[in-house]
Order: sequence, then C-alpha cells, then structure tokens
Amino acid sequence: MKLMKLTYNEILKQVKKKGFIISLCILILFSIGLPVLYKLFAYSNTTYPIFDDSSKNYYENQIIKNPSTNDDKIFNELLNEKISIIDYAISKKEQSTSFKNTLYDEYTSVKLSIIVLDKLINNEKINTKNIDEWFMLNTTDYINYPKQELIKQKQVLEKQALELKNTIDKNDYTWYLKRQIQMMSNDSENDKKIINLLKELINLNITDENDFRAKEANKIIDYYNQKEHIITEQEYNKQNNNKLSYETYVKITKEKNKEIDNNILKSYYAIRNNYEYSNNAKTTLNEIITNNITIISIVIVVIAGGIVANEFQKGTIRLLVIRPSKRWKILLSKFLAVISLTIIFGVITYIMSFITCSISFGFKELLANDLSVIGTQVVKTSYITSSISSLFIQLIPIIFIALGAFFLSTITNSTALSVGLSIFVLMGSSLAMMVLLMLKFPFVDLTFLPYLNFNQFVPLNKITLLDNYMMYQIYYTLPKALLVLGIWGIILYTISNVVFTKKDIKN
Repeated sequence: MKLMKLTYNEILKQVKKKGFIISLCILILFSIGLPVLYKLFAYSNTTYPIFDDSSKNYYENQIIKNPSTNDDKIFNELLNEKISIIDYAISKKEQSTSFKNTLYDEYTSVKLSIIVLDKLINNEKINTKNIDEWFMLNTTDYINYPKQELIKQKQVLEKQALELKNTIDKNDYTWYLKRQIQMMSNDSENDKKIINLLKELINLNITDENDFRAKEANKIIDYYNQKEHIITEQEYNKQNNNKLSYETYVKITKEKNKEIDNNILKSYYAIRNNYEYSNNAKTTLNEIITNNITIISIVIVVIAGGIVANEFQKGTIRLLVIRPSKRWKILLSKFLAVISLTIIFGVITYIMSFITCSISFGFKELLANDLSVIGTQVVKTSYITSSISSLFIQLIPIIFIALGAFFLSTITNSTALSVGLSIFVLMGSSLAMMVLLMLKFPFVDLTFLPYLNFNQFVPLNKITLLDNYMMYQIYYTLPKALLVLGIWGIILYTISNVVFTKKDIKN
C-alpha cells in the first residue's frame, strides 16, 4: 500500500508540473490536428488533369515556325496531331489516372504512327529514327515493309485508334482490364493467376479504377511480385555477407511467402464479398499512433531523465529519504510513475486521435472489422482491438528507453546528460546498428539497438520485418525482443537501485 501511495504521489507531482501540462497539450493538439490534416491533404481526393494549358503551350512552342525540310514539316504535323489530342483531353477535363494515362499514351502513339505510315505509303523520304526519338515511337521497322504490308498495317492501326477513341469516350475501364490480359504472357504461374484475377474483375463488372476492389486487385498483383523463390543451399552459400544459416533463410522466406498468401486471401475476400476492410480512416489512425509514439518517447525521456536528478539538484532528495520509506521503494515508485505516465500519454492520445478520425472520416469506417487469416480461412476481427494492442506493443520500447534515462538520471544526478544521451540513443539506434553490422559485430541481436522500435512487430508490418531480417542478416522475434529488453532492463534497474540505496546524500 505504501508503494502505491508513493507512486500515486509521484504521478501527482509530475502532473502538476508546467512541462507535463505543456507536453500533454502538444500531444492532444497533434492527436486532434493530424487526422484533420490527413483528411484535407493526404486523402482529399485531389485529382490532376492529364494535360493542361501549360502542356499544350509546351508543345506549341516546339513547332518549327519556318520549316525548311521535309523532316521539319513532318515534325510539325506530328506535333499538331499531338496538340489536337491534348486539346481533346482538356475539353473532356480528363483526370490523371493509371487507366487514363495508359489510354491516352497508346492513343497518341497509334495516331502518330498512322501519320508515319501514310508518309511511307506515299513514298515520302523520312527519318524514322529521329521521329522515334522525338515522339517515343517504334516505326523504324516500317521502312522495310512492302507497300501492301504498310497499307495493311495502317488499317490495323486505324481500327485500333477507333477502338481507343471509343474507349476514351465511354470511359471503359473494362477495356483496360482486357488490355492488361492481352499483354500478359501467360507463361509463368504468376501471370496465369493475374489473368484469372483480371477476368474476375471483369465478371464482377468493376467499371471504375477507383473502386476499392480494383485497388485490392492491384495489391494482389504486387503481392504476387513480392513472393520469393527459395534458392538452393549451394546458391545461397555463394552469396556474400550471409550470416544467417541456410535453414534460417528458408524459414524466413517461407514465413514471408505465407504472410503474402494471407494478404492475398484477405484481398480476394474483400473483392468477392464487396467488403472494404482497409480504408483511409484506419490508415490515418495507424500512422498517427506511430507519429505520437515518437513524441511520447521524447516527452517520457525528459520526465524520466529528471525524475531523480532533479531531486538532487534541488535538494529535495533529503526530504524524501528522511521519510519512513525505504530507498528502494522511493526509487521503484518513481519508475512506476514513469510507466504510468507513459500509459496515460498513450491512452489519452489514442482516444483523442480515435475521436477526431471518427469525426473526420466517419465512425463507420473505424468501426469496420479487419480481416485475419486462421489457417486458410478469412475471418473478421475487431479493428479497435487490434489498434489498441498495436498501441501497447509500441509503448514497450518507450518504457525501456525511459528506464535508460532513469538509470542515467540516478547515477549521474544530471538531467541534461540523462535526457541528451537517451534521446541520442533513441534517434541514433538505427545508424548505430548499421555501423555495428558493417563492422561485422557478432552479437548485434543481443544488444537493445534492434528493439527500440516495436512498430516492426505490428502485424500490419510483418512483411517489412521479414525483409529486415535478410537486409540486416539478423533474426529475432517479438518474444526474443521482449526477453533481450527485459534482461537489459533488469541490469539497468538493478544498478540504479544499488547506486541510489548506497549513495551518500549530504545535508
């Protein structure tokens, strides 16, 4: 009971300080303001035209005013055709999207190629090499075509131009999907899977590339491209800088491919059940939690770095030790207060961010369930539960770095030194780890450096974590991270306790 009372009193002491109130206000402002900024700018649905007047002016300025050669005249003719297409896009107020960009690029290429073919059919002497360089075409091979073949090729392109023009007029996204299928080789297993996916989108009558199901399909295609083939042990051993055993490499690669397969299953579930589980509100809240963690880290380091040192600097430590409480209880109460304040900061900022995100994007988006994979079965899970667990996972290294500041504060009695060194370690941990890896330090995974950012252990970032294993050539899991930080924490706290209980406190 006495320890709890000491902890409570210490929390009250810290809460009443101006620094605490200012820090809390800043965090609340960030938690309220960031969702609004994300809504206004990151997810404002701002679109940009494919072409505008500046694009048109650029090409108009390229026109040769006094063409002296046939090449100059052809150049102007091609430019004028391109400008007419730009005019048409401007008149339709076409917005830049993958679908529309591809459509207009292909339409322009076909129309310009028809002009070149026309010249060749009429036996005009032209420099196709220059034309291809100027307009990014592939017409050089036409020079070797017989006239009859040129006429036939022109008819094919004219038919293609008409089809593209109709697609532009009808805004036919289905055409784009069919076009992608035609361009696939169908040779590899991945190509076959992607073709089946695109056919499924066509069957579902998805006519807008901004439809979330089209976006999920793009995710699936990216996932297929991320999957890795496991190389043989002989090939693996030939590679340089492989500190991981072949068995570990196989395990990591299988884990990554399994995680990718799970993500593919979730995206397929979303497409087939018309269920939007991933949205801007969730993405915003996840990013704000990560941003707030950085700010909380700095605030808590400042509190932990001064919680003992300030007592010595102000001389109030004498008032503490003359009380009938043992020194180890006084020290422990201060550290428990730091942990409590870390959780308080985290919970308050989460609640404020959640409320603001809900207001900005709508409660429905944040209340929408997530998807998880159990075995091969996709199930709906609570996003609120997963986001709260994500928050508390990311608070763990803050408590450890706070313990480091607490340790320095106890043994040095200097707030500035404790805070400065702790922030230096916090901000420079990644660089320090890279230096140790370059120097081939053998026990990097037994230091605390790889574990000062638990965002990597959030399920959403598992693929990134698995990629980091291969990049850094070290393998660790969340239980190992907790164990290593726990051992280092016990060592630091034990030293702090011994120093504090044995320290001679002068009058």
